[in-house]
Amino acid sequence: HKDNNNVSGLGYYHYHHGMGPHLHPNGVCPYDSPAPTSSYSKTATPKQPTYTVEDRLFYIKNDAQFLSTIVKDGNSLVELRSLSEAFNISPEYRKDSNSILIDKMDGNKVIFFVNNDKIINRNGDTEWLPIKTVVTDGRTYIPLRAFADNLGFGLNYEYGTYYIG
Repeated sequence: HKDNNNVSGLGYYHYHHGMGPHLHPNGVCPYDSPAPTSSYSKTATPKQPTYTVEDRLFYIKNDAQFLSTIVKDGNSLVELRSLSEAFNISPEYRKDSNSILIDKMDGNKVIFFVNNDKIINRNGDTEWLPIKTVVTDGRTYIPLRAFADNLGFGLNYEYGTYYIG
């Protein structure tokens, strides 16, 4: 009920319902026994990470281009289609393993696993990256450093500009 004079000292609105005056933190009465909880809920959906996609300046083989980029925790992810087109590489999506093979056709290749931080590096070894490959708005973003290192491209970043190739 409303307690406009705050006689209880609990604020202008509090509850009694057979108990002494009290508040309901987060809408839950502290005198009620907690309802059984379940770790599974049909209506609960996993929280999706949010990313900010920005067009960033790249010099690819000395050609200036703006590519869609996500920067998170010091790691850059670049939109795969634009990046591979800039290098004239055709990525191959492998539905059975939900992965993407990028083969430079010179012995350098890498496999990125979609929505995962696992890759198969150019030596054929499994490697865990500090950030996952991301799919957002129908576009796939891959970790730039892993792309460059495994395909034999030099990569530098200076004053907000990426140099690769």
